[in-house]
Amino acid sequence: MALFSTAGPDIGTLRNADGSYAYGIVGYAYGPSAATFTRPNDTNAYTALDVVADSTSSPSVLEFDGIGATGGHIMLSDVTFLCTGNAVPPTLGVLRLHLYNIAPTAIADNAAYNLPVADRDKYVGYVDIPTPVDLGDTIWSQAKEINKTIKLASGDNKLYGILQTIESCGAAASLGITISLSAIEVGR
Repeated sequence: MALFSTAGPDIGTLRNADGSYAYGIVGYAYGPSAATFTRPNDTNAYTALDVVADSTSSPSVLEFDGIGATGGHIMLSDVTFLCTGNAVPPTLGVLRLHLYNIAPTAIADNAAYNLPVADRDKYVGYVDIPTPVDLGDTIWSQAKEINKTIKLASGDNKLYGILQTIESCGAAASLGITISLSAIEVGR
């Protein structure tokens, strides 16, 4: 049996002074923590392995604030992907969300993804987001039961992300995108 709480990391006397948990307690549930952006006002198709971002000239890195305790360990449990468009862009398939525990170098929309040497120590892995489906006025996808353990940076409670296409695909102008992460505390 596992117990999850949104009330806080200390649930009565169930958490031990050394930071361990009493039998059956997994930890504090975090999230969802969402990052929202609008892709550029163009319909330029993406080449396989391109970045999907908010700008072709001054891109931002996605920030997932409050995804865990400052400097703590989390287990990423779920990722959801939501678009405001009412039709899936042509041939849009699996997307990859690259994750970092310190803000990485931003990459412009429609540029090839790269993990530069300066960002290697910040990189904590990636999560594949399944092909989104059309739900009428919403485009949606979710990845469940990810179970990826991540150590947050000392002094920070955020994860940072860069979204990437896996296959070539079309694009919709000014498409609003929200990515949400949920996690469980697994230690400090």
